[in-house]
This record gives sequence, C-alpha cells and structure tokens, in this order.
Amino acid sequence: MGTRSLTHIIEDKKTLTTMYRQFDGYLSGHGNDLAEFLKDFKVVNGYSGDTTKLANGMGCLTAQLIAHFKKECGNIYIYPPNTKDCWEEYDYTIYLEDNKIKIKVVSVYGLKGKADTLFNGTPEKFLGLPEQEKKPLPLFNRVFNHLKQLLTTKIIKNA
Repeated sequence: MGTRSLTHIIEDKKTLTTMYRQFDGYLSGHGNDLAEFLKDFKVVNGYSGDTTKLANGMGCLTAQLIAHFKKECGNIYIYPPNTKDCWEEYDYTIYLEDNKIKIKVVSVYGLKGKADTLFNGTPEKFLGLPEQEKKPLPLFNRVFNHLKQLLTTKIIKNA
C-alpha cells in the first residue's frame, strides 16, 4: 500500500500547482526529499551570475521542483491547483515567507482522525527534526482514521 501525498506550491496566496506522489509520501520519505531539494534555495526577482540553488520566483522554483522529482513513468503526477481527496495521507505546502522558503506538513487523518499540522518551518529545520518525529502512523491507525473520516463524511452528506 502506497503512502500518498499532495504537495501544493503557493505564490501570493494562490496555488500554482499541486503535485501528487503515489508512494513514500510520509515525512521520512517525501518530506526529507522535499527538504533536501529546497534547503539553501533562494527565491529572487531577477538574477545574474551563479544560479545554483536559485529560483527566479516561485514559478521557477515550481518548474525546478517538478524536474527534480519526475524521473520516470508513474509515482509523480501534476494535478490541478488545490486538488484534495486523493486518498493522500500527507499534505505538503511550499510557500515563501519573509523571503524564506517554508514547508508546512499536515497529516490529513491525524492522530485522532482529523487533520494535524506536523511541521511548519524552513527546510533546514525540517531536516533537523529527530527521525522519531518523521515516522508514519502504523498502517492500522492510518486505515482506521481514513475509514472513519469517509463514514463520517457520508453520514453527514446523506443526513
């Protein structure tokens, strides 16, 4: 069973694109991959000289991120902005705040069957988290929480 995730790239409070990852979407997988790619990146408006780890705006960063992750058929897909409800367990948002790239990570089904923010900060701080904090919930808990949310949603909609 894959651990699905969505990654939303935001610029000026608008989602530029949403990237779907079919498997390894948990924090120690996709989270680490995102943070490793984004660490030390600078987002600028205009550039010259050395462009290593440089993006000319969030659109440029988005294109570089997709190029970095999409290496073969499958696993990584581009969905319309703000896509939800793809059986994703983790929701990542990449945005710029005070000229720094930030990553927000939400566990969609959370520890109690509702969304929980697990992290919100720079890629460098994410990489500094203890590995214990990046472990996914046990499979039973994830499936139970997902089924609970589906049943609750259906009951409310049909009431």
